[in-house]
Amino acid sequence: MAKTVGNLMDEVHVLLQDLIPEYRYSEADIAIYLGDAFLEIRRVRPDLVRAFFRTDYPSFDATTTGKAAVIPIDQMYYTAVRDYVLSMCQLRDDENNQDARSMAFKQMFLAKLTTAVA
Repeated sequence: MAKTVGNLMDEVHVLLQDLIPEYRYSEADIAIYLGDAFLEIRRVRPDLVRAFFRTDYPSFDATTTGKAAVIPIDQMYYTAVRDYVLSMCQLRDDENNQDARSMAFKQMFLAKLTTAVA
């Protein structure tokens, strides 16, 4: 089953233990970080986003329609995208331990994109 923007937002809130609205990490911010993930994927693994070489990159938003949109990436790399979004959410926190957690998520993102599994 293809994952939607809404699925991603729900998972991010659960993993960040951010379950009570007004969320610490707004859905609008998560949508922005999702868009940024595609730019980072293009830098690291351009073959994964080759469908967007001659067209605009997808834009994501937190509207009801936007949440229903399918994330246009092979599902094998969905968790890498989620890790990138988590890293960006953690990066904006002020606590010192969040920087290390942010870097851990960023490293998982890169490893999932670049490491071959035997």
